[in-house]
Amino acid sequence: MTISRSCGLAFGGSFVSLPTPRKAQALVRFSLFLLLIVGSVSRVSSQERSAKLRLDSRDSVKQEDPPFRGLDASLYMLTSAEYKACCLQAFRWAGIMAKEKLSTRQDQSKPAAVVIDLDETILDNGWFQSNQIREVAAFDAQRWERWERTGADKVRLIPGAKKFIDQLRELKIEPIYITNRNDKAREQTKSVLERFEIAVPDEQLLCADEKTGSDKTSRREIAAAKFDILIFVGDNLRDFDERFKYDRAVVGDKRSKTVEELQDKFGVEWIILPNPSYGEWNKRFSNSKADVELLYK
Repeated sequence: MTISRSCGLAFGGSFVSLPTPRKAQALVRFSLFLLLIVGSVSRVSSQERSAKLRLDSRDSVKQEDPPFRGLDASLYMLTSAEYKACCLQAFRWAGIMAKEKLSTRQDQSKPAAVVIDLDETILDNGWFQSNQIREVAAFDAQRWERWERTGADKVRLIPGAKKFIDQLRELKIEPIYITNRNDKAREQTKSVLERFEIAVPDEQLLCADEKTGSDKTSRREIAAAKFDILIFVGDNLRDFDERFKYDRAVVGDKRSKTVEELQDKFGVEWIILPNPSYGEWNKRFSNSKADVELLYK
């Protein structure tokens, strides 16, 4: 190897040019510039990830056991065509039944209405569920309350929900929303709905408070006093009747027996949407590996 005066290297007769000192300085400056950009982007990405986690990490989080227990249920709701089809089917049938009952009702002294749940019936909280699963975290009430107040921009609509609500408006049927979202977050809940062009008068949004808790009975009575209720739409059987509340003191599956006793109401007065992620149905479980014993043997 020989070094030429013209700033190059000779390898076995082949000549390779080297950059001049001025060019070398420019290359160094450019490399440093690239490193600064990459570092800044990395810091921003890291900050964004931290911000997402902070939504749920301000509390001590109970870990889910076994881990990722709700993964398949959430993936079913977020990605499957079958879930979308179930929702569209439920809302289509709800529209048919509401229209039929409107045409045959006898007492027209009160405005016709349909009682509708919100979460996982109209509003899709998949982002909350996804974040919870990513952290392998069990459900936490404080997280959920914070989500009600701050998660408005990440909420979506359940497939078919908006079309159904628009259909009710066309038929002059009032939608009454009875939700277990906290009344303290009433304005945030209304802003979520308004973002999807769903206007809600105050008297038609009945939220939970310290007095009612999760029992919707008194709120259903308030709605029935002012409106002629045609049908109920929800994703949890307690959206229809408090007899479906899970009671740990009762031996056996009382809720399934109640479904059999009241089966004539399903598809006629009560329209239910699927929710394999959470609800009254999973309160009977221990949320541990011991639940495997409930499987068929």
